[in-house]
Formats: sequence, C-alpha cells, structure tokens
Amino acid sequence: MRLSILLFYCFQGIRSTSGYFCVHQLKALTVMENGSITIPCTFTYGYDPREDTQYTVRWEKTKGPTCSNTKEEIIDYAENIIDKYMERLSKVQNPSEKQKESITIKGLKRSDGPIICCEVSSIIKGKIDYIWWDKYGTTLHFTGDKSLSQLDELIAVPGEQITIPCYYPQETSQAIQAVSWYIGDRDICLFRRDKIYTSDEPHGNNGYSVVNFPTDVSLRIHKDVRSVYTHYCCQVTTINETLTSRQATELVIADSTSSSQFTVNQPNNITADTEGSVTLNCSYSPYRHYSDRDVLWVNIYWRINSTHGPYAYHPYQEMVHPSYRGRTNITGSADLHIQGVQIADNASYHCFVMIKMCVGDNQYQQIIAYGEGTRLIVKESSKESLENGNNLLIIMSISASLKLIIACVMFIYLKATGARTRAVRRQ
Repeated sequence: MRLSILLFYCFQGIRSTSGYFCVHQLKALTVMENGSITIPCTFTYGYDPREDTQYTVRWEKTKGPTCSNTKEEIIDYAENIIDKYMERLSKVQNPSEKQKESITIKGLKRSDGPIICCEVSSIIKGKIDYIWWDKYGTTLHFTGDKSLSQLDELIAVPGEQITIPCYYPQETSQAIQAVSWYIGDRDICLFRRDKIYTSDEPHGNNGYSVVNFPTDVSLRIHKDVRSVYTHYCCQVTTINETLTSRQATELVIADSTSSSQFTVNQPNNITADTEGSVTLNCSYSPYRHYSDRDVLWVNIYWRINSTHGPYAYHPYQEMVHPSYRGRTNITGSADLHIQGVQIADNASYHCFVMIKMCVGDNQYQQIIAYGEGTRLIVKESSKESLENGNNLLIIMSISASLKLIIACVMFIYLKATGARTRAVRRQ
C-alpha cells in the first residue's frame, strides 16, 4: 500500500516531503491498582496531508509480546470509547499538538493491559488509506508484581561513568541468587541478546560490575561510553524463577556529531533569594536536516556543577538527586524551575536537550545537545538576613550576659577569699 501511495503522488506531481510514518510510546509505566495513569502517543506522517485527509488514533490492549499480536479494542477506528471503558477512560488532546494524543485510565485493573497499543490511521473520503503503530506499545507494571523494570533511555557524555538502573520488588532481594546483563539492538529484551555480565563469574566481566549485589544490581560501565553498546537488558534469577526486564535501556551519547545538529543556549548567571523560587532559562535552536513534523519526542534534563554531575531534573524522578527531588520541574519548553531555594543551591546548572526523530518508517534517531551552564548565585532573603541579624544580636547579648555573670561570680569569689585570708591573719 505504501508503494502505491508514493507512486500516486509521484505521477500526480504532488511534492513529497522528508517525513516518515512513526508512532512513539513510552515503553513502560509503573502504576497502582485502582489508581490512574495517562499514556501519551506521538506520531508523524509521511506526506503532506490532503485537505480531505483525517487522522484517527485507535487504542488497544494486548497480552503481547508486541502490538502486532492479537489485540482488544479500547477505542475503535471511529474513535469511540468501548462500553466497558466508558466510565473509566478519557482522551487527552491539545489542539496545538496535532501529532499527539493521550488517554487517561482511572480505576486501573490488572486486566487493563499488560500492554497498551496506539495505532494511527489516515482516512481519505471515509476509507482507511494507511495504518501505522508503535510495535512494542506501553507496558503497565503494577506495584507489587514480580517483575523487573528499567528506564527507557539514559544520556551520557564522553568520559562519564554510567550506571544503568534495574528495579525489582523489595521482597525479591532476599531471594536473588544471580544477576546477568545483556546487550542488544532493540527497544525490548525479547530478541537476540549477548551476555556481558554475570554475578556467577565476577572476575570475567571486563569493564562491567554491579553496584552492590544483591541489594542493588544496577550495571556500572567502566569503559569509555563511546565504545559501548546501545541497549541493555537486566535479568535476575531468584530461588524460584528467572525475571527478565521487558524493556531495554537505550544509552544515548552526546558526542560532537549529534550535538552539532542543534545548539542549546543558557544565560551565564542568575541571582535568587533563599526561600523563594527561581527559573533558569534554556532554549535550543532549530534542528537541521529534518522538519518539525519529524520530531516525535523532546526530553529535558538538568545536571548540577558539570555535564557529569547529578540531576537537578530528570523525566524519571528516581534519577533526581535527593536534595532536589520534589522541588524542580520544567516550565516552558526547557526552563528549570526550582522551589524553596537554599544556600546549598549555589551551583552551575547544565541544560540537556534530547530529541527523538523519525528518520524512516518506524526508524528513530535520538540526538543530544547541552548548554555551557548557568551559575545560580543564591543570596539570603531580607527576612532571613534580618532573622540572622536578630539571632546574632541575641547570641551577642547572651554572650555579654554570660561574661557579666562570670565577672560577678569571680568578684564575689575573690572578695570572699580575701575576707577569709584576713580572718586567718588576725588569728
């Protein structure tokens, strides 16, 4: 069908664009039973839409392993919510985001998955013209399940030592007997993989280790990140079973080639008072070689003190440094907002921008650029300065009072001692 579409546009003389057909979903989300979750779906389309072209988003669920397997509708081709989800599901659309749709499911049940699939259709004159979807969908991990989970991606710069997290239920840690790590070339861990680390052979894992087996089986990479693989999968063996993470973690390197495709700009300095809030600005230039329509996803990260430093902001809260967790968020397109500013926030902050591009039908490329850093200069607020001044006065007053009391005691002591001495002499 795709070939016929391209031939049609060629013979009709209609200009083709550089766009491609892609759909992108987060690979996994951790959810709670009876809770709620919002699942986003972004997509691109491969040619300039005709005036009578419509795009519809269909949502389905499957037991997997991929969205190419048998699925059950949640929202049909006419974009109607099926009856069993009518009271629990809603669509989230923003008119300014024509290439994105999300759904929110309330009162989550374990039967609501485990994989949610997003499928996009172009419809011309009431007939389906082309259908495309994210192959792997979004896996719902219910808290308390015996399952492993990983981050979808991690960023790194040359010279940085990387740790790739592997999360598992706390009750599992007591039963862990071994952990292995594999590398591959896919977003999920169902396909061919090569083992690079195993706790059974700790001396044969050149360039790799785990943080603290068995309490933390996250993988440490001691090699130059420019020479390592891209997708990493965690596998844990317990007394009763072997657990394998479904989604792989993609390691995305910010090298000179990728960062040259666009630039990130930050101000040199900004001043803030303690106890208030501050916003650190970050902007990025248009990306070269591709059009805006080819952009699937933009992730923002902020790191502290250096490009290797801990995170002041990360899309995954578990990656944020504890002293910033719950105090930072992104405003605008990439600005960092810090609440409850503290003296300890005196530092430089580096803005990272990662763009996921559609570079072929269901083919992706992620590119990163980062800024030179903004120095945050924190000053005591006038209220805090006044309080500190008052506290200093109180301390000085107490000190002076203590000195006076000590002097009085010494005077009384000396006077009493002198009186006793004179009495002895008279005797």
